[in-house]
Amino acid sequence: MFSLTKIIRMKPLLFLIIILCFDSLHAQTDSLIDPLVPKTTDTSSINIVDSIKTDTIFPGTIKYFYNTEIDSLIDFQKNVNIKNCPKTVKGFRVQIYSCSGINCQEKAEKNYNQFLIAYPEISAEKIWDPPSYKVRVGNCRNRFEAEQIKSKIKEDFPFIFIVPDFIDSPYKVDCENLE
Repeated sequence: MFSLTKIIRMKPLLFLIIILCFDSLHAQTDSLIDPLVPKTTDTSSINIVDSIKTDTIFPGTIKYFYNTEIDSLIDFQKNVNIKNCPKTVKGFRVQIYSCSGINCQEKAEKNYNQFLIAYPEISAEKIWDPPSYKVRVGNCRNRFEAEQIKSKIKEDFPFIFIVPDFIDSPYKVDCENLE
């Protein structure tokens, strides 16, 4: 089966495999480290550790350290969030009406009311962008949401298109809860 030359060539490979197997077995046990004995560290350079009691912690126990300064940091961050809370963010709306000319304000009001009657679950707003009156609907955070609204209302409002706009912030609820 095996010739003598093949066996002689395979000796170094077999020797290497045997050494690697025994070396990996030795790596699984280390008699120098005992997992039940807590590790000691030098805490002289760490200021935070001064307030923490050093107790022996055994496997399966949980120690909870509470620092009262965290509460003051949380309150400070809430105040920062209230000041920086966005009222509007970049998003998309579906424009259902735009007109500049005579009686445009009344026509915009008419389209606005028709939309609210037909789709009360979708937000709508009238915009005076001189010299035009516009009616835009939806508070869409991405174009996909605007496409869904567009396909839903296309039969009732055939001449519509998606426009980038500043929408009411979806974080407004979170900002109100901060106060």
